[in-house]
Amino acid sequence: CSSKDAGEMGQCNCGAERGLDGAFNRAMSRIGSVAVSGRYHKLPKAMSDDYDIEEEVLGSGYNGSVHLATS
Repeated sequence: CSSKDAGEMGQCNCGAERGLDGAFNRAMSRIGSVAVSGRYHKLPKAMSDDYDIEEEVLGSGYNGSVHLATS
């Protein structure tokens, strides 16, 4: 990896997986499947497959409204 390939924070991730699949795999290797599987819902599976999502809005987050959900 050359210095021009290094990220702005000084780290080089040459060859690292990108996107959701890469994030999922890196998180699995660091913290385990139980902690990760509840945070990522990959197609064709949807969050609504595992949870009943209520109309009630609990707050807002980076990607929009946070709704109450029960399993």
